[in-house]
Amino acid sequence: MKPTTCTSRSDMSENFTVLQNIDYHKPLPRYMHIKDVSLINNHVLHNFTENKRSKSSDGLAKDQLDLYLPNMKVKQSALSSSTVIKSSDNNVKSSDAPPLVVFVHGGGWRRGDRQQWKYCLSSYDTNLMLFILFRFHNLYQNIGKSFARNGIACAVISYPLLQPALWVTLFELFTSFCMSTLLLTILLTLVMLFFQLLLTWCLPLTNIYIINQIYIFIIQMNSLQRLHILPICLMLSQLAMYCFISLNISNYRNGPHPNGILLSVPTALSTFLIYFYITQPTFGTSLWMLSVILTGFLQTSIAINQMMFVYKSDNRCEDQVKSVAKSVQWLKSFGQKTGQFDTDKIVLSGHSAGAHLINLLVWDDIYLKDIQLDRSDIKGIISLSGVHNLHSLSFPLIRQIYLAPFGKDIKALEKLSPATLVSNCKSEKVPQFMIVSAEHDYDFFKKDATDYVEKLKTFGHVAKYEIIPNSTHLSLPWAFASDKRTTTLEEICFCFVKGL
Repeated sequence: MKPTTCTSRSDMSENFTVLQNIDYHKPLPRYMHIKDVSLINNHVLHNFTENKRSKSSDGLAKDQLDLYLPNMKVKQSALSSSTVIKSSDNNVKSSDAPPLVVFVHGGGWRRGDRQQWKYCLSSYDTNLMLFILFRFHNLYQNIGKSFARNGIACAVISYPLLQPALWVTLFELFTSFCMSTLLLTILLTLVMLFFQLLLTWCLPLTNIYIINQIYIFIIQMNSLQRLHILPICLMLSQLAMYCFISLNISNYRNGPHPNGILLSVPTALSTFLIYFYITQPTFGTSLWMLSVILTGFLQTSIAINQMMFVYKSDNRCEDQVKSVAKSVQWLKSFGQKTGQFDTDKIVLSGHSAGAHLINLLVWDDIYLKDIQLDRSDIKGIISLSGVHNLHSLSFPLIRQIYLAPFGKDIKALEKLSPATLVSNCKSEKVPQFMIVSAEHDYDFFKKDATDYVEKLKTFGHVAKYEIIPNSTHLSLPWAFASDKRTTTLEEICFCFVKGL
């Protein structure tokens, strides 16, 4: 298996540096030679990122994070080429070091990635419509860039996913197929119209003749012949999907049968040629059979690869929280050794299920004690349309979709609900909370948020509550703009972090 690599990129126009694909399960090296942030990758990161993925890791390396660092000017004494840090007792520190936000993505505990678009074209899912949509918004890279652009370091992490119910996987396979086929059919139609317009502009006389011939051909077609357009669209969309998958085959490499997907189309074409040679079908029958065989082979190979990959996982919610805790431990150690951010100002942020995980991490002492951290190491919590009480998802259908991996034990659900654990906390060193809801969020999420804020205040904790106008549960992460404009949600988050 190819080793996991770490890449570094500095965008001076944006004034931040991105360190990608960092394995947070491997400890930092004991000795670190630090010169400046642009050389961290060359001198430090290769020591702990070039390792094989663990057997328990998922397809898109769920034990990794991307770190977005503002290009600040750290004191020369801390960045001298002769600086050697020998232990955690000699930590590099700068008074100008920015705070750190650790963002945890949502997805109902069973979907998502720190680079969300890659998830939509991988062993987890093959949905080209969502792939293009998330790639356009750079989800969740837009969040890391937004914080770093405003002088706040940000780490966007991935964590192991839970196993969905079988019927949920089958439904997602069907919807992904429909969405991808619809999108590709529309794109192919637009391409054909573009070439038609181009032909109109370049060769008007020829175009008039072609249009007349096409019009006459369509008029003379009977209803059965017009149905031939459907298999042609289906066939072309499947070939286009195969090309997309081939270009992104690295996202399928950790699946059980990535080569099966690559061989599906050649095998389908060979099967069709054998069928054509034996039966000698008509033109219309040939089109239908070719589209059906091609679609069947490609989609079956995708479904087998996805199901065999997803159902080899035996992760639990506790494993997800432990991964979040491990990433915080790694980041704290990295910040202490490099001085690239203030380790006394660590803020956890999460969306939906990610918000549930960060709140659970704060309220349950077990996870922090396992990595020798304390609740006082976390200064703030930003919960974006989060799940704070698992009983709020008790509707039958929602429960079957999202809570099936948690089991049916009511006491187990209470133990994994942050709202329940608030009353059990005896410590006075509790972070401040910023609870955010979308204006058009689901009603049970709004009620969950208001109940959680009320309970926090009841027990004497600092909690603020904000509602973002013109937003939904799914659109909140997109509110972190990819350009230089500042949105309402960004202003709220920036003020909260800098005010700690």
